[in-house]
Amino acid sequence: MSEQRRLRSELKQGLHQFTMTLYNSYRQTLSHEKSVEQISNCLIEEYEYVTKQVMKQEKTFNLGSLVEKVEKRAKDENDPVKQFELYEDVEILLRAQELFTKYETGKDNK
Repeated sequence: MSEQRRLRSELKQGLHQFTMTLYNSYRQTLSHEKSVEQISNCLIEEYEYVTKQVMKQEKTFNLGSLVEKVEKRAKDENDPVKQFELYEDVEILLRAQELFTKYETGKDNK
């Protein structure tokens, strides 16, 4: 976690420096409000871009392989109570996979 904190701190510091440089550049020709608005719009666009990229990466997540792993654990489990719970988890994952497919297909049809 310390590596993540360090990277986040560096990101914040760099973002702050860049934002202030951009603000000073905008202020040469725009009002304070317009300068802040331009920077805000830029940050919103970047946030949307990053969000879309993350969503694309998450789409590659394969629920099928997770179902197989949980099923294998269930088959290997000796405790009937734990085995039952694992098979319930398999059913939930299969249902989630069906819902994911249903709504992804729905998005493609629009």
